[in-house]
Amino acid sequence: MSRAAASFAHLLRMSDDTGLLEHARGAVPRRSCGYCVDDVARGLVVVSREEHPAPEVAKLAERYLAFVAYALAPDGRCRNRLGYDRRWEDDPGSGDSWGRALWGLGTAATAHRDAWVRRDALECFDTAARCRSISPRAMAFATLGAAEILRVHPSHAGARSLVVDAIGTIGAWTNSTGSSTSRRSTTTSRSRPSGGGRPARPGPASTSSPSRRPPSPMPVLGHSASPRTPTGRPDSGAP
Repeated sequence: MSRAAASFAHLLRMSDDTGLLEHARGAVPRRSCGYCVDDVARGLVVVSREEHPAPEVAKLAERYLAFVAYALAPDGRCRNRLGYDRRWEDDPGSGDSWGRALWGLGTAATAHRDAWVRRDALECFDTAARCRSISPRAMAFATLGAAEILRVHPSHAGARSLVVDAIGTIGAWTNSTGSSTSRRSTTTSRSRPSGGGRPARPGPASTSSPSRRPPSPMPVLGHSASPRTPTGRPDSGAP
């Protein structure tokens, strides 16, 4: 059964000579919202994986790669938001946009059909891979790019080191959330009535209903599993 060809009509509509615009109202791009690396990197992943792109779609990968390269700082950190006036609206950081940039670069470096795109994407990947993030989600996105590199270049030192560090970051976060869940479960069980049964209700002979006390609020130990972006705003959580 043949797979239906994907339509790139909306992606082409949302792209210009700078990059991929972030938002639209229906089919109309919202230029006032500008661009972000989060979306451009996603676009780079999609277009790089297209085996037989139309000429206008193939050009998108070049544009998206140039955008991500422009967002990278020499130390590997990455900006995210660019206004429609082509002015950066944030400082370089190592949040989700950095991780997604590595994902897009790793995919372009191994899956794109043009050798020069693969070469330039790999150089950008090497720059971004110098950085590390304390965010497990950002490190997970970065690992997707590193995995693409290792699939083609198994001995690539930067990608291997990134995966090892990501395992440590994600593992530490998993352990901390597991401990929090365990403490919350213990606190909840202690707040239940002892004896294993429900509190006794007044029998039918009772002529007056005892005044009911509102139930005590159950203590909850909160834990935020969604890291915040370097600008202080919570990330949408989308891949």
